[in-house]
Amino acid sequence: MTNTPANTARTDRFFNLPVTILIFASFMLGMSEFVVVGILPDIASGLKVSEVTVGNLVAIFAFVYAPCTPLGSALSARFPRFLTYLTLMGVFLVGNILCAFAPNYPVLLIARLLIASVSGTLVAISMTFAPDVTTDKYRTKFIAWVFSGFSIASVVGVPAGTWVANTFGWRVTFALVSVLTAVLMASMAVSLPRNSHPAKIGFLRQFRLFFDRRIQFGVADVVFGAAALTGAAWMIEN
Repeated sequence: MTNTPANTARTDRFFNLPVTILIFASFMLGMSEFVVVGILPDIASGLKVSEVTVGNLVAIFAFVYAPCTPLGSALSARFPRFLTYLTLMGVFLVGNILCAFAPNYPVLLIARLLIASVSGTLVAISMTFAPDVTTDKYRTKFIAWVFSGFSIASVVGVPAGTWVANTFGWRVTFALVSVLTAVLMASMAVSLPRNSHPAKIGFLRQFRLFFDRRIQFGVADVVFGAAALTGAAWMIEN
C-alpha cells in the first residue's frame, strides 16, 4: 500500500489545507527575512556589537539570497519535490534555531546565511505545487497568494516579531519562528502531495528565461520594490 497523502487535495474550494500551509510557509519565510530590520538595536545590544555590524546582516542576506534562488530552483527541479521541500524547510528551521541561541555575531551570521540560501528556493518549489493542490482556475490566484505571504509578513509578522523582541527579547522572536516552522513542517508531512514533476530540460537551459524582456522587467519590479520596502523600514528604525 502506498502512502500518497494530498494527491486528492484539489477541490473546488481554494483555501484547502495544502494551499493554506504553503501560503503560511511563505509568510514564515518573509517574517524570518524581514523581522531582523525591526530588531537591529536589540540584537546589537544583546551580542554587544555595533548596530552597523548587525545591519550588515541585511545586506549579506540579500547577497546570498539573490544568486541562491535561481541556482537552487534549477537544481531542485532534478530531485523529488516533496523530499527536497521538506529538507530545505529543515535547513530553514535549523537556521532560525541557531538565530535564537546564537552566542555571538559569527554564529548569527552563519545562521542567517543558512536561511538566505534556501528561502528563495522554497518559494519557487511551492509554486510547483499549484497543479496538485488547486484547480486550473485557481492557479494564478494560488501563486499570487504565495507571493502575498511576504507582503503579509511585512505588515503583520514584522510588527508582531518586533513587539515580541521588545517585550520578551529578540531571541524569543526567532524561537517563535522556529516553533511555528516545526508545526508547519509536521502539517506538510501529512498534507502535501508526494508526487514529483522532474525537469525535462537541461540545467543551463533554464537560465534562458533571463533573456526574456518580460522576465527582466518583472525581476526589476520586484528588486526595486523590495529595495524600497527594506530601505524604508531600516530608515524608520534608525
